[in-house]
Amino acid sequence: NRTLSITIFSFLIFLAASFEAQTSSAASQVATYGGLLHAIREVQSASQARIEAAVEAEKVREAWETGKLIDEHILLYKERADYGKRVLERLAKDLGVSQTELSFMLQFARAYPIYSPANKLSWAHYRELLSINDSKEREELTKRAAQERWNRDQVREEVRRRQHRTEKPVKLPEITPGPPNTYQI
Repeated sequence: NRTLSITIFSFLIFLAASFEAQTSSAASQVATYGGLLHAIREVQSASQARIEAAVEAEKVREAWETGKLIDEHILLYKERADYGKRVLERLAKDLGVSQTELSFMLQFARAYPIYSPANKLSWAHYRELLSINDSKEREELTKRAAQERWNRDQVREEVRRRQHRTEKPVKLPEITPGPPNTYQI
């Protein structure tokens, strides 16, 4: 709750500063009713975009913090076999969140040990990036996706392309037929 309050407070300060900067140019835009209507729609659209960005950034932060808490707890009991799996099962039930989602959050905190709020990537982006096992390659792709403002589908496609490139073809053993009505064990 404290983190959310700080985020909302910071967002309100940002909005106030933006409002002051736009006030001087707004006077010329509202000389006619059509100009006023257009200016208000622009303000609403910009405000909605900022709200959505703030919500998405908070989702990423929540996922990372949740994963970090789970990881720290599991490390306390690492000597117990299957403890992490049982914790995820119990948390999923008690929190009403899928075990898969909690597992992604745990992987996220482990893959990105230092939270970086400056990235412009969504939780969906990070979920796709988690399938890259090489940390340097994942970090490189994370930076590239943020710089080039890729959507989730672009990240998914690049991840698949890289995985396909690194996979080696599996050679199946040759099977020779045996006598009829017998099966090899």
